[in-house]
Amino acid sequence: MSVLWWNHHNTDMASEKIKLVKWDGSSYKDFRSFPDLAQDVMGFALYQGQVGRIHASAKPLKGFGGASVIEIVEDHQGDAYRAIYTVKFENAIYVLYAFQKKSKKGIQTPQTQAAQLMGLSQPDVSRLLKGQFRDVSVERIMRMLTRLGCKVDIVIKEPGRKKVSSVIHLEEARA
Repeated sequence: MSVLWWNHHNTDMASEKIKLVKWDGSSYKDFRSFPDLAQDVMGFALYQGQVGRIHASAKPLKGFGGASVIEIVEDHQGDAYRAIYTVKFENAIYVLYAFQKKSKKGIQTPQTQAAQLMGLSQPDVSRLLKGQFRDVSVERIMRMLTRLGCKVDIVIKEPGRKKVSSVIHLEEARA
């Protein structure tokens, strides 16, 4: 689903290139379940991402190599809401996840859940988030990403050419 998030706060939008917002999986439905005020603040943060800026409530997510994966953090009436998006693509930002944070202990619960989904231990997930990939094969990383519901495309280009020669799509095997 593609959505252009309308921003009523900025009246000089004509001079800015605005990327589309594309929602992955259930992220749009999950985002729309947030309280209206949280949606407003986070929607404006997404708009900032659409025009190449980073909102004050957004920060690069650690462990993903640079500032291409962004987390929006919004606290509303004692509850914490998060949206994770990537700005890596030229024409759109992709909202990967939107969720209400339930853990009061910070990141431990999400790492534990991710470990269960990927078939790893929590310390292994922690090492991966710190960028320690030395003992992890590309095949294993692909398998983990597909278990997490990520679509993985391997793009093959000939040296010095802009045109894509081949694309390999990986999907989780269905039983």
